[in-house]
Amino acid sequence: MIFAVWALCHTWLWSCYNQLNRHWKLPGEQITRWRLFMPAIILLPFTFFIPPPVDPIYWLATLSGASMVIAHDVSLFNVSAKYGAEVALRLRPLILPIVFILWLLIRPEQITILLANPLMAGAILACIISATFFLTQLRKCLISKAAFYEMIPVILTGIVFEIVNKTAMDHATFPENSLYFVFTLSGAPLLVSFLFAGKKAPAMLKDMASIPRHGLLLGTLVVFSMAMKNVAMIYTPNPAYVTAITLTAPFWISLYLKIRGEKEQADWIAGTGLVISIIIMTLLAANLPR
Repeated sequence: MIFAVWALCHTWLWSCYNQLNRHWKLPGEQITRWRLFMPAIILLPFTFFIPPPVDPIYWLATLSGASMVIAHDVSLFNVSAKYGAEVALRLRPLILPIVFILWLLIRPEQITILLANPLMAGAILACIISATFFLTQLRKCLISKAAFYEMIPVILTGIVFEIVNKTAMDHATFPENSLYFVFTLSGAPLLVSFLFAGKKAPAMLKDMASIPRHGLLLGTLVVFSMAMKNVAMIYTPNPAYVTAITLTAPFWISLYLKIRGEKEQADWIAGTGLVISIIIMTLLAANLPR
């Protein structure tokens, strides 16, 4: 069950990351650049002492994940700006059941394990279905057909990212698997964005330099957050279990706002049901044979 602890720590840090910007209200492009820049700079010295993984599957998965970062973030920011962040929060849970099923197809030996434990398998599946339902109820909003279509790139890239994250962690040993995964997912997209910017690159650097303290803090949070998620992926039998825990971020943010006495529109019945579903799912998954 150690994967659940690391995934929960990642979720709390990620919630802090998002909550900080709720107060600062920084532009999405500035945040994204610092989110990519800081992990690359912090981890660069370690690459001189820790050799990179040699498995080609690891690098195929890692580079595939790197190609998804900017596409996912830009699409998510656009949908949030156009339709509201609550729309994205209600549609992203669609990632969860699809990741669960896809991983079973990728690792059919896990189907055998589940079939050998039908009661536990049925309970896990029921927990995933209920968690997905409660996640969609956390925020009350109307979702138009146009918003759904514009969220498709976010959903698809999110699904692929969870799969390649787990794949990369399985094809190298710790710590080089996590180190080079985070380093590549940060450095490669940042480098590509500056190369495509061309003459606008100095302006991008100047824009980043306008928020140094904010960027340093947010970027450092990302380093630890991503590292914790990678460790969770190492120990989980199915990436959907980690995904389920990370998707509880809106609940923890709502809990934080409630403690502070701020008005919050979250459905607390749905939030409680979500947490209970994921706790049961985690306990069951931890007791399945590996």
